Amino acid sequence: IKFLYNCNINAIPVPNNTNSLKKYFIMHDIEGVILSGGNDIFFKPKSKNIRINKKIKSLTFNRNLIEKKLINFASRKKIPIVGICRGFQFLNHYFKGKISPITGHASTNHRINVKKDKISTYEWTKLIDNKVNSYHNFGIKLKVLPKRFVCVASLDNNVEAAFNLNKRHMGIMWHPERKKNFSKKNIKLFKKLFNA
Repeated sequence: IKFLYNCNINAIPVPNNTNSLKKYFIMHDIEGVILSGGNDIFFKPKSKNIRINKKIKSLTFNRNLIEKKLINFASRKKIPIVGICRGFQFLNHYFKGKISPITGHASTNHRINVKKDKISTYEWTKLIDNKVNSYHNFGIKLKVLPKRFVCVASLDNNVEAAFNLNKRHMGIMWHPERKKNFSKKNIKLFKKLFNA
């Protein structure tokens, strides 16, 4: 929340056990949706080595239901959506993309290839750092990114950032909120997306 405060964004957390999101939205003037990072989304993981604790599975199921409703709401209202790491994975899944297990992306920092050659996305890509943190075990392969998104940053054929500028949807695989000193570029990126 401290990162969002620095972006002039007033965050209102939505609990995973909210019975009526409609009432929740009426109570608050929602101008955008952020699908945050967290646990994995567990949609038919390909690796047989993944064991899912029943409590985590239940929490994940509830969270997925709420996030699906949040995407539906934001899409109807034509307000921005940003998915951060797990949130991007869910946004990708919602629009019929796939995720797959990857290695070397958990608890590390790495350089990413930011695509600054497209005029249509340059105003956005100039706000992406080329070195980011990484805390995920699942990724989105370039070839399975839904067509509605444009990949603007990648590493080893995995998507690190994607936009759908017509719908004001953005997905990033790094955690801007987990940096000790917040990146000025990340702050400008969020301010731009949310008109903050």
